[in-house]
Amino acid sequence: MALLLHVAEPSFSQLKSALSITDGNLDAHLKKLSGAGYLHSRMVLEGRPHTVYCLSESGTKEFETYLKALSDFQLIAQAATEP
Repeated sequence: MALLLHVAEPSFSQLKSALSITDGNLDAHLKKLSGAGYLHSRMVLEGRPHTVYCLSESGTKEFETYLKALSDFQLIAQAATEP
């Protein structure tokens, strides 16, 4: 999701290459994100037709919430290890 947050409308092949995963795995992840309402896709007909993806507003908010939770967890873990 971080890639979708920082790259404007990556294509399926760009995502596959950047993530080094198979077509099937990427497709399954994209379908789950889309089904949850976190992802929008659209077909681009310029040149060779291809699909591009972007995070929805709710997807962006959920990812930011996730990152905040990770940051909070890191702070708690650091505090627990300090003398």
